[in-house]
Amino acid sequence: MLWNRLKNNKFLKNVAVLMSGTAIAQIITFSLMPIITRIYGPEPIGVLGTYSAIIMFLGPLVSLTYPIAIVLPKNDYKARSIAKLSFLISIFIGLIAGLVILFLLEKKLFFFDFKIVSSFVYLLPILITFLSLQQIMEQWLIRKKLFNIQAKTSIFQSLTLNLSKIGVGFIYPYAISLIIIQTFSILFKFLLMFLMSNKSILNSTDKHKIKDIIKIAKEYYDFPLYRAPQVFINSISQGIPVVLFASYFGTATAGFYSLGKQVLDTPIQLLGKAVQDVFYPQINEFASKKKELTPFLFKAIVSLFIIGIVPFGIIIIFGPYIFSLVFGSQWGIAGEYARWISLVSLSMLITRPVIVSIPVLGIQKQLLLVEIIGTIGKIGSILFAINFLREPIYAVILFSVTSALMYLSLMFITFMKSKQFDTRLRQ
Repeated sequence: MLWNRLKNNKFLKNVAVLMSGTAIAQIITFSLMPIITRIYGPEPIGVLGTYSAIIMFLGPLVSLTYPIAIVLPKNDYKARSIAKLSFLISIFIGLIAGLVILFLLEKKLFFFDFKIVSSFVYLLPILITFLSLQQIMEQWLIRKKLFNIQAKTSIFQSLTLNLSKIGVGFIYPYAISLIIIQTFSILFKFLLMFLMSNKSILNSTDKHKIKDIIKIAKEYYDFPLYRAPQVFINSISQGIPVVLFASYFGTATAGFYSLGKQVLDTPIQLLGKAVQDVFYPQINEFASKKKELTPFLFKAIVSLFIIGIVPFGIIIIFGPYIFSLVFGSQWGIAGEYARWISLVSLSMLITRPVIVSIPVLGIQKQLLLVEIIGTIGKIGSILFAINFLREPIYAVILFSVTSALMYLSLMFITFMKSKQFDTRLRQ
């Protein structure tokens, strides 16, 4: 009977579909990563890590996080209006970014002393458009619960991305190869999602007037006002270690950290994102139907902790040995960093349901406040280690501990708000 209940549980089915796609994608990535690390080495991968940090910074800005709101409206017309608004904003921001790059940004990059990345910043306006398209389609698929398409596109993107890195690497094993491939893989994934969904996001009968778009922008104002700054600040706190390591310790150190983080992001991509994407429309539906949220949220967090403690515990104990064996002897330092990054990754994994509960509970302002305080603490911990302890490992340790504490604080606040929501339902 228990098996039948589990088998017929829609939530678990959708998580399983997304997990299977992500699992295959990650298996492909891990199978090919030892080849990639041996072809390119720490420095090109460090440059890619720095460029990826810039992508992370841009993510919340390209459409001011309006795509996240696509899941919320009751009708598809309004959801498509949000999609159109998101795309128009990304075009405008892309044009502004182009002008900034043309006149200012390259000189600013020299301040951080990673000049090699400045050669690639001219790709950023293109990247902004690609990111926006991908974000819009991802949220549309979540809204329509087309999780099988998300799973399939993750597999195809991973296979194409990693094989391209290997194929091009045999001919031209430099950072620019990795960066160009990474950029256009985003467009490739969007096209796959768009075509495999039968272009369902488009509707010729929709007439989105300018006044309707403006009305939508005002209705979901809390996303650019609170969520976009929060996600942007969070991306800074996640990406700043790579940027600072590249600046103060060199691109090789940035490469060690980038590989450690990429490996430890795998459980988050494998399980955390699957739960997050399925959990978001589910908890939104619970709130709409006036059901209690706290038990659902608590079960998701505890389940993720039980699952996550196994892989992260293995890395904490055997990290340097595993990295040296799998990626080559020169990557043992990455394993040492990974021991401490595990704290952050586990915290990120178990708070995936928390993050998507925040817009449903209407506490994006509180999330922004926590993010600001946490980011100041994380950046301060790295700068303290750079200036006084002068060793990258101490910077990794302080950053990791501070990050874990921030995620725990966010979890506590969300639980308090969830309980308040449930209490109001009982009254």
